[in-house]
Amino acid sequence: ANIKLISMLLFLAISEARPSAGLQPKIRQKREWIVPPRKLKENVNYMDLEYIAKIRSDEETRTTIRYSLTGPGADQPPFRLFSVGSENGLVKIHGVLDREKMPTYHLRGVAKFLNGSYAEKDIDLRIVVLDENDCAPVFTTQTSGAVHERTARGTGNIHRNAC
Repeated sequence: ANIKLISMLLFLAISEARPSAGLQPKIRQKREWIVPPRKLKENVNYMDLEYIAKIRSDEETRTTIRYSLTGPGADQPPFRLFSVGSENGLVKIHGVLDREKMPTYHLRGVAKFLNGSYAEKDIDLRIVVLDENDCAPVFTTQTSGAVHERTARGTGNIHRNAC
């Protein structure tokens, strides 16, 4: 009886593990974009770097993929500040960044098959522009001041201008 029970359980376990006729076993496939969030300093020339980021789809191991960028700094104003190699996914920069003009660039990486259909869902590529204090304050005179008791909120006391 025990042998019959063990045989029955073993049969059920093997039957459960095998895919049914006509059905394909499910294989987990990992989709991958390589997009390191990038922080770039303003007023620094990164144009001589081979690339500042890379996007890649796992689909390129099976077929040819074409990459593109969309968003402000690519195909929207300011145009052509960033580009991507259509075959290799290397993102390049073509100008010096100014944080006061745009503190963050929200780009989207696009991967398409040669027939124009999307190989992957678009991926966010965010470029954060780090501030450089390009207008450090210079004080030529020392000023002291005081706030009198019971001064109304919002009352101007001391004003300094820099730059």
